[in-house]
Amino acid sequence: MRKITAIPTLFLCFFLLAGMVSTASAATNYDISTSGRVVAFGDVHGAYDDWTAILMELGVIDKSLNWSGGNTHLVSLGDLIDRGPGSRAVVELLKKLDSQAEQASGAVHMVLGNHEVMVMTGDLRYVSAAEFAAFAGDESAEDREAFYADYRKFNPGGDDATVRRTFDEQYPAGYLALRKAFSQQGELGSWLIKQPFVVKVNDKVYMHGGISSLGSESSIAELNKKLTGELKGFLDSMDQLRAAGVMPWHVDYHNRLQFLNARVEEFVAAN
Repeated sequence: MRKITAIPTLFLCFFLLAGMVSTASAATNYDISTSGRVVAFGDVHGAYDDWTAILMELGVIDKSLNWSGGNTHLVSLGDLIDRGPGSRAVVELLKKLDSQAEQASGAVHMVLGNHEVMVMTGDLRYVSAAEFAAFAGDESAEDREAFYADYRKFNPGGDDATVRRTFDEQYPAGYLALRKAFSQQGELGSWLIKQPFVVKVNDKVYMHGGISSLGSESSIAELNKKLTGELKGFLDSMDQLRAAGVMPWHVDYHNRLQFLNARVEEFVAAN
């Protein structure tokens, strides 16, 4: 086993394993056996340039950022996003490589980390200004005005100029497009929601951040069913509330209960 830590700011750890005797096959979606090389990494956090440089050094991608790894199995341990400026580009490239690797008899295995779950559920504490800016081009002026009008429906007080400045500070250009992109129906979220939390490749189990003693009593399939079910259940409930007009996009994960309680109090007072 060879350990590579070529870019200290990225905190990537790659494991290259070869010589397994079985051919590529999978007993389940989460239990993979391969004779190919396995390259595993974690916690990119938007460090796109460093990440792609290492993948090129290892021959996983070429200079055009296309798959060149043959039957390599590339394993991401999550936390592709947050903090770094290239988060969108990282997810988009890994999504593309997922398709290209399959055509070359290789594979990409992505397990969700806490930061994917955070952004998908609207917890944007660690999203940097550059990450919002990467989505700004996906928002039209009309989108922005409609977003502000929706915000004003629930925040009617104050003079408009002051409120608008506060709104622009709290919800910078790209905020709405980022949230939609990471939703279940979005370009990135629709791919992420299909990814497991735990996979086994040959004799190694991969997941983000380790496992508790309680979780270790469950099978990989049981863990994925439970964790994916909880995530999808939450996202489904938020989608239903949003469709009903009572969970606008400006309400984040931490404010959702306070916001809903306020709407209930308004309903009770009016009825």
